[in-house]
Amino acid sequence: MSNLVLHYANVIAKYRICHFQKFFLVIIHIELNLLENVRHRHVPKPIYKAAKLRRTVYDAEKKRDDRKRAHSAPGAVPHQPARKKRIVAEVE
Repeated sequence: MSNLVLHYANVIAKYRICHFQKFFLVIIHIELNLLENVRHRHVPKPIYKAAKLRRTVYDAEKKRDDRKRAHSAPGAVPHQPARKKRIVAEVE
């Protein structure tokens, strides 16, 4: 009987330790993110607008490809990553 009680006590202790470690790491991660984001750096307006425009163009292109893929035969328009799309030819 005492072995069974000791076993359950060990199981509960291990659970508490794992639970504590899990949430302790989450709290540390959140605090580190808060410390990194304390200071907001100014981004020049032309750079901000260019990034916003580029993101809009990228999203529109992605949406267009998704719609084209949805309304074509399966496998007719293969999915190609954006990094691979930009490569026109490989020179040896």
